[in-house]
Amino acid sequence: MAEDDARGNVLRSLGVSRRRGPEESAGDGADAPTGAGADDAADAGAPADDAAPAPAEEAGANGEPKAVSGLGIKRRRPPTAERPAASDPDAPASAAGGLGITRRKPGAAPERAEAAPAAAGAARRPLGNDQAAVILASYFRGRPDLELPPRLWELKRTHGFYTGDGRPERKLVVGFEPALVLYVIPVYPEEIWPTYTKDYKPIDPGLHRQPKFVSDGFVVDAPYNILGEGYMYVAFRSDGQPLELPGPSSAQEPAPEATSLGLGIRRRK
Repeated sequence: MAEDDARGNVLRSLGVSRRRGPEESAGDGADAPTGAGADDAADAGAPADDAAPAPAEEAGANGEPKAVSGLGIKRRRPPTAERPAASDPDAPASAAGGLGITRRKPGAAPERAEAAPAAAGAARRPLGNDQAAVILASYFRGRPDLELPPRLWELKRTHGFYTGDGRPERKLVVGFEPALVLYVIPVYPEEIWPTYTKDYKPIDPGLHRQPKFVSDGFVVDAPYNILGEGYMYVAFRSDGQPLELPGPSSAQEPAPEATSLGLGIRRRK
């Protein structure tokens, strides 16, 4: 008997109605029908104790049903006009709740995030998508304020690398007459560095001086051919039209004559 009472307490804590046996039903009190009246009530379809409707749930402060005692589970409310079922195809996208996920209607195209606006330098410099574009993109990240003619990006180009051999004059063959040769390594080949304003904003020294152009390449002098120094450049092919190159910045000064110590390190005289 004690075991049955303990089981009944556990079921009641879970909100489960325990089916009562015939002995308990017969002992409910004076209101329970007896004898032939009891049989007539059973034949008339009187509800049994286990089929009795569950008591209504007590609503919480915000109108939602409280959790079932003992399990912390809330009963799902039936769908209404304001809160349609999640399976309803005509339901608004905001009806899907619980995790903050917006439900897409059947047949709707997936939404794509808007592309971030391009940087100002990239917008005015259509670099392209070749290997030279990768080199130039890295170069202009360090010198975003360097001004170059807009028509330059319409010209064909190539890139190359050489190591200085110390001769006072050296010819580099690229297969065409350049309109401009842009040295990307070293970034400041003449060792003319940026200056800064009072609020530490850098002032770009401007485009470096150009080598001598010939029909199939260009010729460099001693400062651009220091022994052991590595040089990388991008050469733009001339289309026969003059290209207006920007002059050096007013902050530039004549570069001092440089010598090499054999390790690619320049020493000022």
